[in-house]
Amino acid sequence: METKDSTQHLETTKWKNQDPFLQKAALPLMTVFNKTPLSSLSPNWLLFGSDQAFPTPADSTEKYAKHYPDYIAQGLLSILFNRCLKDSQSLIADEHFENIPDIMHIKPGTSGITLDSIKELQTRQHYAPLVLTHYIVLISSCHLLNPNAANAFLKTLEEPVNPTFFILSTHKKDLLLDTIQSRTLNYYIKPSPFKPATLTDADKEKTTPLLFQDFLALSKDQQREWATQEINTKAYFEDVLLFWIRSIKDDLNSENRQHINLLVEKLSNLQYNINLSIQLECFLIEIAQCNCAV
Repeated sequence: METKDSTQHLETTKWKNQDPFLQKAALPLMTVFNKTPLSSLSPNWLLFGSDQAFPTPADSTEKYAKHYPDYIAQGLLSILFNRCLKDSQSLIADEHFENIPDIMHIKPGTSGITLDSIKELQTRQHYAPLVLTHYIVLISSCHLLNPNAANAFLKTLEEPVNPTFFILSTHKKDLLLDTIQSRTLNYYIKPSPFKPATLTDADKEKTTPLLFQDFLALSKDQQREWATQEINTKAYFEDVLLFWIRSIKDDLNSENRQHINLLVEKLSNLQYNINLSIQLECFLIEIAQCNCAV
């Protein structure tokens, strides 16, 4: 029996707070995982993308850095768990997933992902799931599967003993076996346009996006440097503009109204076939003119 839509649960998980861009990047997958009947949902997924990584706390026991695909994969695990429950048990927080025998999260250690981890997975799968309708297997940084582990996992991926959802994540897809890639539904997670701010000791896991007001506070040369380094596609530029509009829309003083009008106009202009460099240069000039007018 499938439980209620678990989008709300996903939105409250810790990974979402790392960067607001994650929510936008994950939205299409959230919809697919929430709305598609489990019987029709592809069982094998590979999330791949940027090598952007979040800072690891000093007291962390993790042996690898968490990257964007890793965090989104963990969010999808939340959805699958709540949909695969056999009865109407209450939702369980992410940190309790490790206590669920039908869920296995394989992470690399100092020697990567070894054959022993895959053998443990194969042993578990000889028994029917206890509390879920399916096993859920999450493999973070799956490109770190060593050759023996990768070959053993390939057989499990092709012929699982019991119904299983596999969610693999990596920021180095080219290092993963082609045969594993070809047997999974590949989904690209594009990088965030925002860089982590300087982190305090009290909040090392969180990142702060470059807010529009922070962008305005930069000098003209700094604005140009940031824009040319960070914005490399029109789609990317669109994401930045949308985020900026959302960040100031609730504070509509006269200055912000002018800025929103400019951002919306620039968003509209992106549909035309104009070179991105020209678009960025025009935007920087218009921002400077807008700031002089207020």
